[in-house]
Amino acid sequence: MRELSKTLGAFLRQDLKADEEFRLVGLWRNWDDILGPLGPLARPLGHRGSTLLVGAATSLDLQEITYYTPQILTNVNAFLGQKFFDKVQADLLMDRTSLDAVGSRLNVTREFSTPDSGQVGNLKSHMEPGSAVDSCYQAYVRLVNKGK
Repeated sequence: MRELSKTLGAFLRQDLKADEEFRLVGLWRNWDDILGPLGPLARPLGHRGSTLLVGAATSLDLQEITYYTPQILTNVNAFLGQKFFDKVQADLLMDRTSLDAVGSRLNVTREFSTPDSGQVGNLKSHMEPGSAVDSCYQAYVRLVNKGK
């Protein structure tokens, strides 16, 4: 019975940690709405314990962030619904990407062209019949020929 209580306790702590991470993702995604005019000034870089890490584009912005730290903490903690952060640590962005920009960088679309169906299937003689690679290659050949 004691082992079950330890396991259940660990599971519940893990579940709470996951909930915390989801709320932080929401924070990064809604950063500009949460901070309003301060959003472009302080870009989110993450957190270290109860310290919010933000980045500034210039040293002037970095100085401004120090004056607005109480407002940043108020807005962020209000969004999270609890006092999650108690300090803000600001640094120059340099070549780092802020967390609110990560999603927009992932939305890159690429166009792929399918090969000429006359060229697809020529490697069949090099495959070991019945192997996993042969099965995958046959599926690929069917897919390409289906689209033509």
